[in-house]
Amino acid sequence: MNSLRKMEIGMKRNMRSTLLAVAVGAGMMLVAGTASATAITAPDGTWYRFQFGTDTSGIDSTGGPAAAPDVSAPGAPPWTFTLSSWTTLSVTDAFLQGDIFDVFDFGSLILSTSVVAPDGGNDIGADPFGGFASALFSSGTVGLAPGAHELTIQVTTSPFGGGAGYFRVPEPATLTLFAFGLLGLGFMMRRRRKTV
Repeated sequence: MNSLRKMEIGMKRNMRSTLLAVAVGAGMMLVAGTASATAITAPDGTWYRFQFGTDTSGIDSTGGPAAAPDVSAPGAPPWTFTLSSWTTLSVTDAFLQGDIFDVFDFGSLILSTSVVAPDGGNDIGADPFGGFASALFSSGTVGLAPGAHELTIQVTTSPFGGGAGYFRVPEPATLTLFAFGLLGLGFMMRRRRKTV
């Protein structure tokens, strides 16, 4: 009788442990399910503007008025989207030169933008195209695989106590056209060299 009683007590303990584990797991899923993420339409070539304050821990606000028709305020990070094919992510500083960023996908570092010297005299304004094209402003590009993505951006250097930057995921068709353009240019240069 003692061994049956011990077995019954052991089974009750196992059942309590199992129920506790299930309850904790369900609670964690509820908490994780309530974490907010902002879905963005990507890839569509839109530049998304983000802003940050005096600390360098991360993005504390987003948006602001759109400076151009192809600039949008993405909402609060993390920014989520799904890709059907390989494409690139581009990130650039804006306004005053000197802000530098780390970009994360599902918490893993995927990009650190270029290191530049801070200079309060260089102000590109709210122009993501100009900032991305200028070597004076921190920027970077990284390839993204097909599938789900969850981006966050952390400010690693902000010499002026705040600022803004932009990111975009261009359409894969745009990249294909760009690649064909480069191939065509290379073919024309090769052909020109043969005739000279």
